[in-house]
Amino acid sequence: MTIKIIPHKTTNLTYNLYDVTFFDATVTTTVTADSSAVDKWISETEQHLIQNLLALQPVVIGLDVEWRPNRTRGDDNPISVIQLCAGTRCLVFQILHSLIIPYSLVNFLASPFYVFAGVGICEDVGSL
Repeated sequence: MTIKIIPHKTTNLTYNLYDVTFFDATVTTTVTADSSAVDKWISETEQHLIQNLLALQPVVIGLDVEWRPNRTRGDDNPISVIQLCAGTRCLVFQILHSLIIPYSLVNFLASPFYVFAGVGICEDVGSL
């Protein structure tokens, strides 16, 4: 198995875009701490998912969050990264470095049209 990560050439300073290829599949990945880039990713992703939404079929979204380890009892470090993946589109939102949490993300995570899946998702949802 060969994994390739190819950065897109972009002049946008608010996000980085990569094509990640593995198992003959390519996933377009946006990495950002900018809320407007999150808004854009959600809008474009929902456009890609519109056929499933119109057919009232559940849409599965991969979800994972990361945070610094809690090293001492009572520590409750905030989430530093939210990772979402829908089909061949992924978002890595560096929330710890963001000035705001976009409403589009809150609405996306609360949408009844999506089923979120991931390893240890109960703990992740609790942290959110």
